Amino acid sequence: PNLPNELSKGYFHAVYLCALNEAAHRINLAVKQALRPQGVHSLEIGDRVDFHNRTPVVTDNYDPSEINGQESSNVNAGDIGVVEWVSDSDQEEVHSILLKGRDKPTDLRFRLMRCKVPGLDSVNVRYLPDYLIAEKPELSSDHLIAMNIFAREQAERELGDLKDKISRLKESEIEVEKSRYKTEKERFDLLVNRRVMGSGYFNAARIRFAYAMTVHRGQGREWSHVILNAERSSGGESHHNDEYFRYLYTAATCSSAKL
Repeated sequence: PNLPNELSKGYFHAVYLCALNEAAHRINLAVKQALRPQGVHSLEIGDRVDFHNRTPVVTDNYDPSEINGQESSNVNAGDIGVVEWVSDSDQEEVHSILLKGRDKPTDLRFRLMRCKVPGLDSVNVRYLPDYLIAEKPELSSDHLIAMNIFAREQAERELGDLKDKISRLKESEIEVEKSRYKTEKERFDLLVNRRVMGSGYFNAARIRFAYAMTVHRGQGREWSHVILNAERSSGGESHHNDEYFRYLYTAATCSSAKL
């Protein structure tokens, strides 16, 4: 009965470790149901979240009309934060991208939140609500392609003057300018790729609730108290093989005081 409260204390006080993402997801929802029954499937103040990717920090004076220009430092993959503020649902950004060969567009949903992260204190980040609530921590190939296209279109708009210059060089009848086209085009493509790789949309936070996670995900981290589901390892239900004992050993190394 006291498990939800214990799991919600501090950054690394306690964690529930298990073998499979589906089991971690069920435990996370159960903890959410006990702590915040009105927002089981959404992010709320006080929630503890695990960052699965490196994501840019969004500055306090962030303006959505000024794409990407205000993001600088990053929250690292593996950081755990405690949520301090979440943007309202009516402030959610939704961008629809129609991919080739698809009958309907892929919707990209983004929201903003502020969380306290060790080493960074309180920071604002953009996150993906769909990744947070999915049964498994993964994005579909269509989602990833759409995010890349969206970030690339933004980068090309930001570099609009250079893009226009390249178009003029390509259409020019002057040989000197024609010869410059290839060099300028390569420079343009490099700048676009750099902006995509650093985009706050392409790298929007892939977060999961951090009350429970797999032993694989917990590897290399440490909590005071680890509650381990030892009924099986990620490789199967057998308790009589090397993989199962490696599973137990890895979980044990995640605990500094109590397992």
